[in-house]
Amino acid sequence: MTESCFDGLPGQIGVGECKGGTRTCDNGAWTPCIGQRPPLEESCDSVDNDCDGEFDEGLQINACGTCDPLCEADGAGVGSNHDWDVEGQGSDGLVENPEGGLELSSDSFDFTFLWIANSEEGTVSKIDTRTGAEVGRYVSALMLDLTMPFPLAPCDPNSLRPIGNCPSRTAVDLRGDVWIANRAFNSQGSVTKIAHRDCVDKNGNGTIETSRDANGNGTIELLDREEFLGEDDECILFTKKIGIGQSVPRALAIDPFAPVRGVGSVWVGAFSESRYYQLDAGTGELIRTVDVPHNPYGCIIDRFGSLWSIDLGSTNISYGPPRGLVKIVSRTGEVSGPIQVRGSNGCSGGYGITLDGADNLWVGAFACESVHRYTPSTDSWFTVKLPSGTGYARGVAADRDGWIYVGSSHTLDGDLLGHITRFRHEDGSQLNTFDFGRDSKGTIGVGLDYEGRVWGVNQATSSAVRLDPTTGATQHFPTGTGPYTYSDFTGYTLRNFTAPQGTYREVFTGCEGSDVAVWKELRWSASTPVGTSVSARVKSALTQEGLVTAESFGPYEESPADISGVPPGKYLEVEMILATDTPGVTPILWGFEAVWTCPPVQ
Repeated sequence: MTESCFDGLPGQIGVGECKGGTRTCDNGAWTPCIGQRPPLEESCDSVDNDCDGEFDEGLQINACGTCDPLCEADGAGVGSNHDWDVEGQGSDGLVENPEGGLELSSDSFDFTFLWIANSEEGTVSKIDTRTGAEVGRYVSALMLDLTMPFPLAPCDPNSLRPIGNCPSRTAVDLRGDVWIANRAFNSQGSVTKIAHRDCVDKNGNGTIETSRDANGNGTIELLDREEFLGEDDECILFTKKIGIGQSVPRALAIDPFAPVRGVGSVWVGAFSESRYYQLDAGTGELIRTVDVPHNPYGCIIDRFGSLWSIDLGSTNISYGPPRGLVKIVSRTGEVSGPIQVRGSNGCSGGYGITLDGADNLWVGAFACESVHRYTPSTDSWFTVKLPSGTGYARGVAADRDGWIYVGSSHTLDGDLLGHITRFRHEDGSQLNTFDFGRDSKGTIGVGLDYEGRVWGVNQATSSAVRLDPTTGATQHFPTGTGPYTYSDFTGYTLRNFTAPQGTYREVFTGCEGSDVAVWKELRWSASTPVGTSVSARVKSALTQEGLVTAESFGPYEESPADISGVPPGKYLEVEMILATDTPGVTPILWGFEAVWTCPPVQ
């Protein structure tokens, strides 16, 4: 690096000093020193020690851009001695391409948990899809004041007095956290957010106290304080009221695009108010309310950032006549519709709603054995008639391979059934119904896990059934009492069709011989075609175990990212997030590194 000078300006009179003697200013640059003593060797101090007109030359510049020996860095990916571990627990939804970069995978999104609302007891079950075991159970709402039902109060929709939170729809966000809509008939409706991984140490004792299967029997015992903590569970992040009493929150969907990518929002449809509430997905604070011309019963967000809401198709006059689909542009709140359901068999109702990979909307036609497909680009409807005797069509889900799955339960004469029917999304062909037998009755919800298996939620038998559609084999697992969920309860639709995303986590160890590293920067190299992004989150702790409860910082959207506001610590966990808005287009992460400084060794 060369020092400059200015002839004739105040303080720069054409003659200067260096550590070896004097020098002159010649055309704006210092000449070599005319020594009165031998020149000194360069040292890392931004000074011209050897009097040659340059400073710090020949010294190794470190990751901080200086030659400070206290500055360190470590990296992952291309250009480092670290290999990607795409099969490890820190990688989700990513593959390594032939050039050595990470990109989104079309078939490896990791949906290892499903979240089912147990309406009759006011709880939510977290079930491991790999084993079928219930690994956690939580109250569906914290009691904020006396306007709200008591947690665990039984649900009674016909009671004239407030009783029960009556949870139903659940929605899993891009980080695996879940939101629950509490209908709370004749009382204060609400939504609750429960953390999948980033729980909060609310009492400050250094330990996350949360529900767990302590005895390993595959179910959570509500009377066992070691397994079920009620309102004291530290993975229950918060509860927010929706409306002013008797709003009956039903429809629920995650919006990953607004207000900002990486945080997003949550849309909650209040049935009785004909209104949607848009909440900040991070804090739960209200962003806006949007009135709609129907009673929201279910909703989904498409990849263009539009919310599609369906009302209930029913002959029950207390619900009013079905009006069909309503569209809300999530960024602006602009409303259009309703679009009347035009079933070819005269059935115009709706119930569950989902999205497929071709941007079609699918609606379970409650009160008849049919499913309707709506194609927004052509404003056209198509009806698939289910086999006679399969029961009302309720929950509906689509997979990446073009199959549509429908949960059906009650028949017109009131008989309870347990069925899932599947068919091709293009034309309704290859129709096949899987009968669950007497062990699983009242199948309402249907969802998919990352291994391609299909899950049915059985209200009448308080169970979930796991179906292998290639063989027809089923397994039955207990839930809480009265499960009643038929929304995107694994996050499959969100992460495959709305906003495909993958993550990669790496833990860096800071300073050797010291517990405290001062974090400086996070840098990454990536290719981001239009419609894609790479961002990052970080957290720090003194121990690796402490990373579980540590506060998360970010998202950071641009490299290099200043992470000096992250608390000092021994370990830094970096989570890189790859996302796309365009099917078939993926960002590529080539590598990333963290930079920090260490205190002098005493």
